[in-house]
Amino acid sequence: ASTAIVRSFEKDLLERLPKVDLDVTVPVFIAVGFFFKLTLDLRAPTQFLAQVDGHGRVNATVEYNWGSGIIDIVGSSGGVGTTTLGSQPSALVAGTGGLSARISGSSGMNAKLYVAAGINVGGVAIGVSAEAEWEARVGIDAVMCANDGSDDVFVSCYAMNPAFTELVEYRENDMEAYTKVLNSNQGGVGAAIGAWFYATMPRISIG
Repeated sequence: ASTAIVRSFEKDLLERLPKVDLDVTVPVFIAVGFFFKLTLDLRAPTQFLAQVDGHGRVNATVEYNWGSGIIDIVGSSGGVGTTTLGSQPSALVAGTGGLSARISGSSGMNAKLYVAAGINVGGVAIGVSAEAEWEARVGIDAVMCANDGSDDVFVSCYAMNPAFTELVEYRENDMEAYTKVLNSNQGGVGAAIGAWFYATMPRISIG
């Protein structure tokens, strides 16, 4: 028997927060004026993932050991006969299997800012603009794997990698115990848990 379960969740915690959009023009003379624009967009993406993969097999064997014996049967003509004494049943139940699971979660903040200012003369804008983007995220990952070493029901273990970013990776020496189970065909039980955080430098472009 085998089973695979996947549960995922993704939501912007600031989805109800409107984007700030400011556009101001201050007239000075006829067809001449100063302008200022500002746009700010904040988002908080949150994600969750749970995966379980399991395989198992149960083998049951029932054996009957029959026995016989000699019983005196006295009849009109006398004599000896042979009959079955009975049976002794025995049962053997054996199981093999494996289980692999992972849970990952992440939440963060994304910010985008646009600012422009200058002077508008007769419909022609002269000025400067700047755009900036910034991102920060935090996350956690946990994995578990158990195998009994049976080739017919061997479960592939999930790798210990962050599920929601490619900018972070766990150090191999911290995952040594789990990696031994991951790469072993002899079976075993292993688990690992890790957390991560990063914040990017603001990316600024001026035009």
